[in-house]
Amino acid sequence: MRRVLALLALVVMLSLSAQADAAKPKLRRFASCKQLVTYGKRHAPRWSPNGPPPAAVPTPPLVAAPGAGGPAGEVTAPVPPAATPGEDFSVTNVQEAGVHEPDIVKTNGTTLYAVEAGRLHVVDVSSGAPEELGTLALGTGYGHQLLLRGDRLLVTWTQYGDGAPLAQAARAPSPAPPTVAPKTVIALVDVSDPAHPALTKTLSFAGDLVAARAVGASARLVLATLPRAIVQPASGRAATGAWLPRGTFATAGSGKARSRPLVGCRSVRRPRSFSGLGEVTVLTIDMDKGLEPVDADGLLSGGETVYASKDSLFVASQRYQPRVQSETGGPVPQDTTTQIHRFDIADPDVTTYAGSGQVPGYLLSQFAMSERAGVLRVASTEEPPWFAEAGTSASQSHLTTLQESATGLAPLGRVSGLGAGERIYAVRYVDDAAFVVTFRQVDPLFALDLSDPAKPRVSGELKLLGVSSYLHPAGDGRLIGVGQDASEQGRTQGTQVSLFDVSDLAAPKLLQRAALGQGASSTAEYEHHAFLWWPKRDLAVLPASIYDGAGQVFSGAIGFTVRDDGITQAGSVTHDGVAIDRSLVIGDRLYTLSPAGLKASALSGFGDVGFVRFAGAASGGAGSATPPSP
Repeated sequence: MRRVLALLALVVMLSLSAQADAAKPKLRRFASCKQLVTYGKRHAPRWSPNGPPPAAVPTPPLVAAPGAGGPAGEVTAPVPPAATPGEDFSVTNVQEAGVHEPDIVKTNGTTLYAVEAGRLHVVDVSSGAPEELGTLALGTGYGHQLLLRGDRLLVTWTQYGDGAPLAQAARAPSPAPPTVAPKTVIALVDVSDPAHPALTKTLSFAGDLVAARAVGASARLVLATLPRAIVQPASGRAATGAWLPRGTFATAGSGKARSRPLVGCRSVRRPRSFSGLGEVTVLTIDMDKGLEPVDADGLLSGGETVYASKDSLFVASQRYQPRVQSETGGPVPQDTTTQIHRFDIADPDVTTYAGSGQVPGYLLSQFAMSERAGVLRVASTEEPPWFAEAGTSASQSHLTTLQESATGLAPLGRVSGLGAGERIYAVRYVDDAAFVVTFRQVDPLFALDLSDPAKPRVSGELKLLGVSSYLHPAGDGRLIGVGQDASEQGRTQGTQVSLFDVSDLAAPKLLQRAALGQGASSTAEYEHHAFLWWPKRDLAVLPASIYDGAGQVFSGAIGFTVRDDGITQAGSVTHDGVAIDRSLVIGDRLYTLSPAGLKASALSGFGDVGFVRFAGAASGGAGSATPPSP
């Protein structure tokens, strides 16, 4: 009898243990630094099949904080009444309302902040004609981006210093030969005196800034780094610091700097299945308090695509592959999946890991993901976007819904078979609907009903020539597409703007289309921040370059009035042939930004109001003032 009772007790214990294990998140937290070091040392040879990187790697130098743009002084710029974002002026075109994304230009409706060629420009836009108030040299590098919070700017950029050999796999999960990796700089700039913007503090680290998002004062920065134990194995793999990302904090003008780990050992997690030794770190920064992170979380995983709602941040990457895949001719990995990790960011000061899940295939971009009512919707393609022979495989696309459970992000529903033999070019979610564009020769626009997340379904499909690579909701069941016109053979022929009626998901319709002509291209096709939609005037503005057989015939920005009864050209702006990067609306003015400077135009007709040329900017050349009529 005792033996039977003992066996029953053992069964109960095993059952409880299995239930407890199933309730654990899919990522395991390291219980101690010793455990983290042991794990790293054990997997280091496995993760470096191409041999160890060079032993000697110079430590990234401390970035000298540039001085302020001029001596301190009184603020002389006028202080007009506060303007309302979205009503009196446009804001950065973002995926989710209220979730701010970094960009090269920001404004509060009276002052505009733009970064070009490594220099911050502060421009007064309160009176219509732009007037530069002050400038600040930010430092060498590229990819400068801004987040604005009151009288502070959070600025990020990338440097390549001293050719330090690191593995590119810090960001991608598959092992790769050592290559030159970046150093990232995060800086806090005080713009309380617009005439004298001043850099106050910097944080630099060896690695990549994957993405940043801000809700209110709380900014989340997603970093991708490689442990020093991999980059510099001769430095010793037994030290805890060799396995944690380090950052150097410096105060401008003080000559003081300190280096420390950006995350603690017990705040680092790993997948149950080995997924590489590159680390993704999520830093939480309160921009009202300063640059010092108020929280930090780490994953031993790749980090490639980031999406955020107001309450959640999702980091996605392809699952670790045990061999290198060529991006220009290598075989497509079979049964590739994308891992997705969710962080709860509802608390502005705390970022909490919530769970993980996976979907088949590859994600196109952040627009492949969307969260609604606690359900994550993900569009994915079995064929990678970079595959050289795109369209020649039996690839298909899927839309998967996932919901948080005790074991992570659990699959809830899925619809497959989208665009057989094609890959996804654009995705946009609007409430309980999703719109997916696939392309090879024609452009199928799939309309999906997601009102029942457990049973997503394709409601309708529209086939037409060309492809939309960016989709923008325009209200009242309308959707704007920006992409390329195409021949019946699938050969692209130039940028076009399309207007779709998607009010009936079962029968999406093409209402209007305007082509810019053969040889036309626009950065708005692949950079959504370059697209401006001002609904008060049904106005869409996008940068454009147009070429004919003899060369460039136009470089600038073109505005379109987009309505059901037609898409007509509202006007165009040029900067003497210099490519325009962004467009904004402030009051009754259209502002366009280029490396040459900032131009103000009348919102009606786009007539010139004023232009401020940035210091050191070169004049343009080719390009006419009027683009060909669409």
